[in-house]
Amino acid sequence: PADGALSIQVPAGVAVNIGNNNNTVSNTLSLTFDASGPITPVGLAATAGNAENSLTWVANTETDLESYKIYAGTENDPTTLLTTVPAPGTTHLHNNLLNGTTYYYRISAVDQAGNESPLSPSVFAKPMATQVITFNQPATKTYGQEAFDLVGSSDSGLPLIYTSTDPTIASINGKTVNILKAGTVQITATQNGNEEVKPAAPVTRPLVIDTKTITVTAVAKSKAYGAADPELTYTFSPELDGADEFTGTLDRAPGETAGTYAINQGTLALNSNYTITFVPANLTIGKKTITVTAVAKSKAYGAADPELT
Repeated sequence: PADGALSIQVPAGVAVNIGNNNNTVSNTLSLTFDASGPITPVGLAATAGNAENSLTWVANTETDLESYKIYAGTENDPTTLLTTVPAPGTTHLHNNLLNGTTYYYRISAVDQAGNESPLSPSVFAKPMATQVITFNQPATKTYGQEAFDLVGSSDSGLPLIYTSTDPTIASINGKTVNILKAGTVQITATQNGNEEVKPAAPVTRPLVIDTKTITVTAVAKSKAYGAADPELTYTFSPELDGADEFTGTLDRAPGETAGTYAINQGTLALNSNYTITFVPANLTIGKKTITVTAVAKSKAYGAADPELT
């Protein structure tokens, strides 16, 4: 028969006892027949977590809904019943799963008469572990220092990948940083995950490379008044890096009379990887010594003195 209200009538002349209560007034029994299942639930979604998948769906609108049946498996269109969720629930957490394994799900709705809807299309999700990067802040370095290793790790145990925003300042080979010039770069540690572990949130740390300080000390000089200036020279420490070298020369305060004149840095310079600390000295111009020799003279008694030369 079609779904709906039904009446069962006992033929006339037949005694009827409905409910064993000696009721013989009526020989008609009314009931409702239901053989139609609910509609298939919609909106089934699976969201992966760590060793678990979270399922959600849109609630059916039937007033006689009893429950939802969830089917699961590692192959598409699963037919193995995972669990039954009483209505009006619309969520289920499938846990204790294997990370890296894809799980498929379908859902049906069941009414109070036991009728089950057709199964929904499959959805799937792959649970994966999360990971967190620990990346130590690199200490400030100085141009000319040796290469050094970065310190970092992921709690997944997977190796980190390091990148520099400016490889002309600091280049990276594996976890080893080579200092190429002074400046500041950002170093980022990443871990892209694998079949069982999700990518980690990148962690970025600044690396500051200071200029190298070179102390230049002028060498004190002297000359006699009227003589040419000596070469202005200097010493310096520590040593320059690689093939780096000075450009320009020292100079001195102007003046040629006897006295003391400061020797200055002048145009002496290094490239931008250095800072010069200059220690001045003096050029001393001494008085010129002149030897004056009188010429012997003579004259006759009574004569005028000769010119004294």
